[in-house]
Amino acid sequence: MANEVDNALDVLVKNIIDTVNKQNNSYDISFMSVIKAVNTNGTYTVLDRTGSERNVKCIIPNLKLSVGKNVWVKIPCGNLNKMHIYGVA
Repeated sequence: MANEVDNALDVLVKNIIDTVNKQNNSYDISFMSVIKAVNTNGTYTVLDRTGSERNVKCIIPNLKLSVGKNVWVKIPCGNLNKMHIYGVA
């Protein structure tokens, strides 16, 4: 009986892992952050949702942001490489 339960749990866990791995993040993720640094390459250092620092661009033309400014950050379709600032809070 214990072997059958173990096999059932293994199948269940495998199915959950497969489902998570196949998940398509076809939605944008937006969150509020703060400017930690202004970089010389035209990017800004902000904190992502996990607290990690990320260098991102601002898509608002001619807007100069300063350290400590609250901003809105978007991750389009869950793609971290396309993360950007899209608004000022």
